[in-house]
Amino acid sequence: MSGGYRPAVDRVDTLRGTAPPPTSGGQPLEVRPYTSMVAHVRMVLLYLVSRRYAHSLLAIGVLATLVWWVMGRTPTEPTMGVDIEMVTARNETLLLHLGAALLASVIGMAVWTPFGETERVSPIVLPVMRGAHLLSLVGIGMLAMLAVISGWADVIPGVSLPWLFVRNTVFLVGCVLLVGRIVDIRLSWLVPILFGGVTIVGLLQRLPRIERVEELWQGSAWNVLALDQTSGLANAVCVGVGIGAIAVYIRDGVRDTDEAE
Repeated sequence: MSGGYRPAVDRVDTLRGTAPPPTSGGQPLEVRPYTSMVAHVRMVLLYLVSRRYAHSLLAIGVLATLVWWVMGRTPTEPTMGVDIEMVTARNETLLLHLGAALLASVIGMAVWTPFGETERVSPIVLPVMRGAHLLSLVGIGMLAMLAVISGWADVIPGVSLPWLFVRNTVFLVGCVLLVGRIVDIRLSWLVPILFGGVTIVGLLQRLPRIERVEELWQGSAWNVLALDQTSGLANAVCVGVGIGAIAVYIRDGVRDTDEAE
């Protein structure tokens, strides 16, 4: 075609290395076409760059380090007038809620890109890349945080902090993806901060009335993030919302800038 326009099928053929060689002045140009593997590797790298993958991993590392450092400031030696067990349990609970909210927020920022969904700028549909990108960030983030949580003192009888962190993070990530799909992904990263903030404020308001460490995870019945693992409803809601939203995101993506406008 004239005017230098090349249809989408030509761009696909170029990526696959099957397009006819370009010419200049009637003479064929010497080019090195991409093989199928090189084209897909290049597409994967571009996808990860557009999703700020390296920045997300750095943010996860900073978050895990921050939580580890703050928890390390908790006093461990007996002090006159200070209930060390209650202080430790309180700090562990608050940091767990904060860590889950911030990790989900980081993932929410990572799934948004100013270029929109990959299919809008590429002839190749990559739902697998969406899944690999999201699940790898969730997995790496959880492993980093669980490594920190595993070093905490076990001062809350009958409460499994690792499971509660995984459950709450899955729920908050699911909320990010659902808001990103239904409304707009650009601000959905604020959702876990809002939910986490409400949970933390509610816990702080209840602290003067708490007498046993187990009560730290006996919050309001409507807030699934504030209930321990014995709540079957909280477990079902968190896991169901998280898995369902992840499945929808991998299949359909999110509502990007162009769709929202």
